[in-house]
This record gives sequence, C-alpha cells and structure tokens, in this order.
Amino acid sequence: MTTFGKGIIIQLTIDRAVFYCMKRELEHFYIGYSYGGNQDWFRTFMMRIGGCGAETACDSSLNYKKTD
Repeated sequence: MTTFGKGIIIQLTIDRAVFYCMKRELEHFYIGYSYGGNQDWFRTFMMRIGGCGAETACDSSLNYKKTD
C-alpha cells in the first residue's frame, strides 16, 4: 500500500495477476446532527427505499461545491 497525494494505491494479486486500485476518501460533513444526508428524510416511501442515488448525488454536489 502506497500513499499518493490524498489517495492510497492498493495492490491486489489474484491468481498471479496484479491489479492496482486507488482509494480516495472524501471529507465528510454534517447536516444538523447527521453525518451527511439521510434517506429517511425523503417524504415518499419509494424515495426512502430507493433514493440512495439521489442522496449520493446531493452529498457529492455539496462536497464538490465545498472543495471548489
């Protein structure tokens, strides 16, 4: 494992094949007392059970704006 900027390079070996992956971690933020957004805040049942993409997009947008 090697650090690279704000990311980490991870080496995986599977059946003599070597793969390299980069893992980057974002700084998290709080909304009220919650660590990021929460799907339970959505008003409709379908968004509460399937709104993970929408919630991730909102959190990512906030993070990109914060780091811009």
